[in-house]
Amino acid sequence: MELQQIGKYIAAKRKAEGLTQEALAQLLGVTNKAVSKWENGKCLPDLSHYEALCEILHISVNELMAGKDIEETDLKKVSEQSLKEVLRSNADLSAMKHICIGLLLLLVGRCLPLVQLQDAASEATQFIFGVSEGMSIGITCIGIGWLIMGLVKFSK
Repeated sequence: MELQQIGKYIAAKRKAEGLTQEALAQLLGVTNKAVSKWENGKCLPDLSHYEALCEILHISVNELMAGKDIEETDLKKVSEQSLKEVLRSNADLSAMKHICIGLLLLLVGRCLPLVQLQDAASEATQFIFGVSEGMSIGITCIGIGWLIMGLVKFSK
């Protein structure tokens, strides 16, 4: 997905409909700054606005995602390409999620021993320390697993 291309397309279609950024924003219930960000290619509209935006601009969601008008003969090819891009983006986000979870678990697993009472005198306290140390190692191992899973997914 080319954000710049989609943004220029939204701007062109908005102008063709005779709408200002402010007018389009009011119709969608967003700020004119949000519309400006879309048109400058800084971000995409929220998914909840796609249907209304396409209706206002008299375009299809496929045309919005492609950032251009689509001829009827090219519709299948462009739709397939758009769907593949969405799936690829979703896979990247899933990989990033796994990496973040892995890093968080590593951090928790390694910081857990720092907050434990290490100069404990009673056997009960020493037992609790041992259990929490085991949990720390387990959390760290799980974190490494999540991190590896995310990196493998991201490298595909």
